[in-house]
Amino acid sequence: MSEEVNNKISKASEVYAENTILRAAVNAIPYVGSSLDVIFASKGQEIIRSRLNCLLDNLKQEMDKIKENKVDRKYLESGEWFDIILKCIDLSVKNKRY
Repeated sequence: MSEEVNNKISKASEVYAENTILRAAVNAIPYVGSSLDVIFASKGQEIIRSRLNCLLDNLKQEMDKIKENKVDRKYLESGEWFDIILKCIDLSVKNKRY
């Protein structure tokens, strides 16, 4: 299978995994709906898991370079930090580079 086709399948699987209404419609198909749902969603979840692992590995590598006395622990407990982390997670699972 070509790289382009594989990328399109991966993207479609990700979109499918996040679309509750579409998943419900697929599950409503008699006899085969639930097995199709598992097939469609599992590929998307695999991609998301892989991208999250890459993000966390990269974050660990970068944090290993920082001296502990330079870390602002109060900031790491702030809402601003929480928002940044959520945004990073969101972008990493939607971006094929991770």
